[in-house]
Amino acid sequence: NTIAAANPFNFLELTNDTDASAQALVVLSSNAGAEISRFNVDLAAGQQRDIALHDIAGASNTFGKILVSHNTIPNGIRATVTKYRLSSGAFVITATSPLVTRPNSL
Repeated sequence: NTIAAANPFNFLELTNDTDASAQALVVLSSNAGAEISRFNVDLAAGQQRDIALHDIAGASNTFGKILVSHNTIPNGIRATVTKYRLSSGAFVITATSPLVTRPNSL
């Protein structure tokens, strides 16, 4: 998945689809496998959080991988990367890419 290359506004959208609070661990890596960033995101039940990938040090103009693991039920956290561009002062969605679901672990 593209972290923030060729598009100045990329957001990772994390949604907790459960009825309990959860924590997600987000790891950004380069295509070569070097870790760029690692951070936790707390999500209340039903909450969505948007993370501006383009603002993370080292992630701008980078192709790489995004790994999201969590401490809730399988498929309890939904993760999507949405890419935007500015058009006449407004954000316009150019692409939306859901992250591939794998077994959960934190």
